[in-house]
Parts: sequence; C-alpha cells; structure tokens
Amino acid sequence: MIKSDKKIVLIFDFDGVFYSGEHKFDNVESHVSKNRRKFLPNISKIQYNEICKNHPNWLKAVSGAEIVNCIYELKNTYPQYNISVDAFLKWQEEDIYKLVIDYSQVANAKFIENLCRKYPVYIVSNSSINHIIFYMKKLNINPNWFKRIYSNQFSETDRTKKIYYSQILEIENCSNLRAIVFGDSINTDLKPAQILGIDNYLINNANDIEKIVLKALGEKMKNNIIKEYLLTNDIMVGYFSMQNPNFDKKEFLRLQKELESLKKQLIKMGVDKEKILEEKLKMQKNGDLFEKF
Repeated sequence: MIKSDKKIVLIFDFDGVFYSGEHKFDNVESHVSKNRRKFLPNISKIQYNEICKNHPNWLKAVSGAEIVNCIYELKNTYPQYNISVDAFLKWQEEDIYKLVIDYSQVANAKFIENLCRKYPVYIVSNSSINHIIFYMKKLNINPNWFKRIYSNQFSETDRTKKIYYSQILEIENCSNLRAIVFGDSINTDLKPAQILGIDNYLINNANDIEKIVLKALGEKMKNNIIKEYLLTNDIMVGYFSMQNPNFDKKEFLRLQKELESLKKQLIKMGVDKEKILEEKLKMQKNGDLFEKF
C-alpha cells in the first residue's frame, strides 16, 4: 500500500539548474584535459599511452560521469593495470572547476530559501561537495538551507543517482509519489527518477525554476489529494467487504468525514471523474489499491 504521509520532498541537481547560460562550461574541457593524466596515477607512461591510443573516448571525456564510466571500462579492459576511480574523485573534491556564470540566468535565492523552509529539499549532483558549496555562495545561496547535499560517488554497481533518490525516500519515510526531481539532464537526473516512479521535471534555464517548481507542486498536490481520496475510499470499502470483526464505528465515521473533505477539495480544483478513474486504474495496476474491491 502507498504510505499516507503528507510531506512533499524536493530533489534538485545543481549545475545547469541553479545557474545556466550557453558558456557556463567553456573552461571545463581545457581544465580537465590539462589534468587528465592525474586521474590514472598508478600506471606507467607506456601503459597510459597505450590507453590513449586504443581508447579515444578517454581523451574526449569531460563530465564526471563520462570520466568515471571510462575509468571503469579501462579497469575491466586492463585488469592487470592498477586502475581505479579514487584518484579522479579525490581530484574532483579538491579542485574547483572555473565556471562562466551568467548572472542573468541564476536561481532566485529568496525563492530557494523559502522553498527550503517549507519543504525538505535535497541536492544530488555529480559534482563534488566543495564545488557545489563554492558556487552556491557565489549565487547567494546558503548550503545550510538544504536538508542534505549529495555528491555522486559513482558506485561501480550503480553509477546513477538512483541510489541517492532511494536513500532520500528512506530518510524521509516518504513514498515515491511524494517526491519530485528537478534536473537539466534527462539521462543523468530524470531517468533514475523515472525508474523509481518519481515525478520529474526538466529545467534548462535557471530563470524558470520558480515557474516550474510551483507548477510541479500544484500538480503534485492535486494528484496527492486524488490518491488520498481513493485510498480513503479503499479503506472504507474494505471495512464493509471484509466484514471486519474489529470494525470501529468511530474510525469509520472519521474516514467518512475525511472522504467528504477530500471530495470537496477535488471539486474546488475542478478535477473531473475521468481524471479520478484514470488515477484509480493506475493505482490498481501498481497494486496500491485492493483491486477486488
């Protein structure tokens, strides 16, 4: 059954979401290229040259995810070499990429602060914690506003953000239906959320954060009321259908009152019967309702 918690948990990527702009990563490629050799410090010059010759993707990898994927691929290809992601992750934590911040495309710090006061808000990024905190301060965003900031450590068994999304749901004792993910990458940010059944929204311009987040919250609240209505109705039907020997009339009347309240909210929001039926079928398919009722 769906957890009936009321909270909504918000999860954001950082780079490309809290700031954007066409030239934001212009300096990154050259900086990575200058330091690339440091990512594989435990192999010889001859071994490194062999890798560069036979694996051109290694020299093209720029983002953290690309670099880590290449390192794991090289580790599997050359098990006899001393290859690991440790040196790169250490370098990434200690080194701050020099970004080109277009201050006409940055998140509204006041909106982010208010959001963090009202909801549990998390950051899950492929960048290092030091990088995130450094650039948050440049954007007048206080890292302490957030419930927690995660830096992807690219586990060999699961290099995606899915493990962090799952962990957040556990920490908040929150179902996937109560969470929303926002990111600028379909593959990196949104697909792991889709696998877990978490609502997700693409943000390509930091100026759109407020509009997209408020729209997402409105939709989430509407859908949550529909789900609460269906779940409450499901429980009440269960009382009758199972001829529950522990039937509690007081509890039943409370549920009945709650059901009427939810129904009024749905009418006020203009939710029609077709929308409710659509959600009911979806929940039955997922096993969140007792189909036999």
